Amino acid sequence: MGACDVVAAQSNAFGHGLGFAAQLRLKSRYEYSYIESAAIQIGDDVLEVSAYGAYFVNGVSDAKLPAKMGEGKYQYTLTKTHTNKHEVSFDIKIRDGRTIASIKAFKDLVSLRFYETSEMDFGDVQGIMGDFHNGTHLARDGHTIIENLDDFGQEWQVRPGQDPDLFMHKSPIQYPASKCVIPNPVLDERRRLGESISVEAATKACSDHFSTKGAVQAYVYDVIATGDLEAAMAGAY
Repeated sequence: MGACDVVAAQSNAFGHGLGFAAQLRLKSRYEYSYIESAAIQIGDDVLEVSAYGAYFVNGVSDAKLPAKMGEGKYQYTLTKTHTNKHEVSFDIKIRDGRTIASIKAFKDLVSLRFYETSEMDFGDVQGIMGDFHNGTHLARDGHTIIENLDDFGQEWQVRPGQDPDLFMHKSPIQYPASKCVIPNPVLDERRRLGESISVEAATKACSDHFSTKGAVQAYVYDVIATGDLEAAMAGAY
């Protein structure tokens, strides 16, 4: 998708009008891009997570956790869990303890996932995660369908003044002066010669985390591209 800041998801309806926004900072490496940092905003509160679990809450580095995000009766609990020496998970939970969203850092890879989403909270969601009901890749106008993934990513590049400013430090790639930088699809053959992860090993690790053929195939590509089977086993992509 390219190197830049993109809108993963944003909803004005979330939390009965409290509002929700999630953004990803993508970075290019070789012929692929990955999530370098992720940020979530609920109401006026912002969590930002980057490599190896470094984080800010409302601009405070290593803020004390658990903490609350949101306000009034629409508050969410933010927790931090070390799964192992390489993996840290930041979970946003509702009152009954269920996780609705999490940002995970595994080494220098960051991922964002949603759980227990409802139409009441996310029915109006927009961003690169697609339409709430069927995942359709809609443009910012909410109607136009964008088939090309690179074009879709460019459409949802963070736009200062239009989208929330969630990251502590500005990316050098800023709309409209700079568009998302698309990785070179030509593989670095010298790097490929040194790869030691087989398709079989990657497929086995990926099958433990995804059940659909399409998801497993995409996951296998990510594992071989990054050269990190350990990350695959932890479900870091």
